[in-house]
Amino acid sequence: MRAGEITSCFETGEGEDADIVRLTFFHRYRWVRLTCGKDGTGLTTSRVTSARP
Repeated sequence: MRAGEITSCFETGEGEDADIVRLTFFHRYRWVRLTCGKDGTGLTTSRVTSARP
């Protein structure tokens, strides 16, 4: 992360999803997304490797 090779995005839910937060980490052609309740309970984990351009 210090070298700038990993970036992240933090999102909070709205309306019906107000009790959900999502944190996504990006590295080159891969990303990992953690979806959690506001109390920190893990709800889902996703990992994707996309095709290179």
